[in-house]
Amino acid sequence: MIKEIDNLFRQIATSHLIINSFKTGDLFELQKTGSDFYPMLFLENDSDTISYNSNMTDKSYSITYYVFEIPKDSYEDYLELKHKIELINNDIVNQLYLISSDLFHSINNINSIFLKEYSNDKVVGIRTELTFNILNNINLCNQPI
Repeated sequence: MIKEIDNLFRQIATSHLIINSFKTGDLFELQKTGSDFYPMLFLENDSDTISYNSNMTDKSYSITYYVFEIPKDSYEDYLELKHKIELINNDIVNQLYLISSDLFHSINNINSIFLKEYSNDKVVGIRTELTFNILNNINLCNQPI
């Protein structure tokens, strides 16, 4: 499922007309690059959480992603970019809802917070935590129990 999530976000980023790049990994690796194209969709791999319900029929995934953009030095530009990033984030969430019936059982929770200068590149961004449920297919590995 982790691979499908990565592919889904990559597909959303490449099909979006404003997002210029997609990255995935540890947020600290992003800080070392410095040459990425913005606006950027970044899927943080180290924040994934999997939870199971008591009878193991459902499991929920929690993931974190970011949308970053580089501002000019004016306060007005910062406000304009917050608005632009919020619109991009809305597009991502809407795409997740449209695709969710194929991949997820339901999307439970979405929380976003704006960021400023979060990485070494001077950026404005939004951090979104997303939790969704999928039906748990028990015993699908190659070595049955």
